[in-house]
Amino acid sequence: MADKSKTSSKLLVKTPLSNLNPNVLEELGMFLNPRLISKDVRTLSGKLGYSLRRVQNFERERNPTACMLEDWSTCYEEGQEKTVSELLVKLEEMKRHDAVDFLKPYEFSEVQQESSLQPEENDLPIHEDSLVNTLLEAPRFTEIPVVTDKVALVIGNMKYSHEKLNQLMYPEHDARDVAAALHELEFKVFSLVNLTLSEMRITVHSFCRLLGKGVYAVLYYAGHGYEDHGKNYLIPVDADLSFKREDSFCAQEILQTMQECNTSLNLLIIDACRVRPPTKDQIPTFIKRGTNGNNIFAYSCCSQQVAFEEHDQRNGLYAQHLLKHIRRNVRIENILMDVAADVALTISYCTDNSIHQRPCHESDAYIDCRLTDPIIPGVLQDVDYHERMQLWQKAHTLPDPFVILENEDLHLKVQFIAKFSNVMEVLLTLCNKTSLPMKDCVVELIVDSPVCSDITMISGDEVKPGEQLKQVVQISALQKLNDYLAVDLQIFYDFNGELVSWTSSKVDLRTPLISSVFAEWDWWVTCGRAPPTKTQKPKAKK
Repeated sequence: MADKSKTSSKLLVKTPLSNLNPNVLEELGMFLNPRLISKDVRTLSGKLGYSLRRVQNFERERNPTACMLEDWSTCYEEGQEKTVSELLVKLEEMKRHDAVDFLKPYEFSEVQQESSLQPEENDLPIHEDSLVNTLLEAPRFTEIPVVTDKVALVIGNMKYSHEKLNQLMYPEHDARDVAAALHELEFKVFSLVNLTLSEMRITVHSFCRLLGKGVYAVLYYAGHGYEDHGKNYLIPVDADLSFKREDSFCAQEILQTMQECNTSLNLLIIDACRVRPPTKDQIPTFIKRGTNGNNIFAYSCCSQQVAFEEHDQRNGLYAQHLLKHIRRNVRIENILMDVAADVALTISYCTDNSIHQRPCHESDAYIDCRLTDPIIPGVLQDVDYHERMQLWQKAHTLPDPFVILENEDLHLKVQFIAKFSNVMEVLLTLCNKTSLPMKDCVVELIVDSPVCSDITMISGDEVKPGEQLKQVVQISALQKLNDYLAVDLQIFYDFNGELVSWTSSKVDLRTPLISSVFAEWDWWVTCGRAPPTKTQKPKAKK
């Protein structure tokens, strides 16, 4: 049997109290052993939950503080070892800033981790008697990873240009709901839908530029995909049916790029089919695995299976069950196993025996990573965190709401809602201030190609006196903008038998959402530098 090659990496973790050098506890006792009202070892013992009798026993020792903390470090009431961070919280409550300043440098430690296991897909059969969910929260017995930031990229491809590929029902819903869940978990989420191959490459490589040491990175993809020679390929919306590798995006290539960023966690969730394409004459591609570990690949189905969608649902089968579990405070692998169990249980009730879908995952994670782990900014480089925050905020900036028409007859207000990072909804609210009804009322918002606009909601076509007409127009493909977004607004209505119209041309909406940074991302990838600064144009009169 061949020897398994061991790899090692360093991880920043909260220092367990039991790992402190005895000399540190000895010196800490010099701060707390002297009697100070409400600030000595007795006050600390009360905050740690000790009774007076226990404290009196500790006081018989030469160093009561050290003795008490050694005892407290062995308490596992919360299912995990006590850390220096927890002790610092107690000392801050006591306003013992001198002791806090002394202990602060010992709050985090770098640990060396060795791993000899190569990630393998869990292709083991799921037994019916094992379909039981794990606990909503689980105790943690390993080091708590220090997370400097959490960044996620969510892609949903549904509107394919090829007719035979344009049959998916839920990738946009799946992407939106998964993005919302990750946002609740404090991830900085970039969510984009219906990307071409070049747009996928720009987005993914720019996403990787936002990663760094201590960052949790998550990528979720919903759409068409296939497997070839053990590699998984994501299909962009401008693809044809040739299934050529150069026309697709390899998921393992994405992982390789993410691994180069020295992240603490790389989680890729591929919600797509994994059936081999009909062409078999291509040479296999080999992707090198990184040495840091903590890489998790989650698939909505096993190799040579398809991912199913059910009619009359909001989400695809895999996303439906993923969303039930993704917010839980348990190890990520436990979540993935429970999702697989729920999908298997759902399919077992299906009367169609031709449906076979079994989610699986592969992992080389050696620590207990959880999507609920809190962010601790400032542990490493504050500059990286703040730059990442500024870029995320810039990519999610919407135009301010404004009133574009106000006269004695009409009031038209324009508001904006982000649906995805590259899709914006415009809410148009028209109020009839006259004493007569407005019939056959139409409000149009017109954009120039390549950006698209579609009416997604309208409250009616007659506006009675004092009432409102509400209309939602969805503007999509914002990543394709080469300049500022300018729209034309028009109103048509029948007023007492007379056709009335109003127009406002080239209303400047600036660079909303992802359009404000996508040109810069494009230059990052193609030119290796930022683009020239756009010339500021005066805002159009409203």
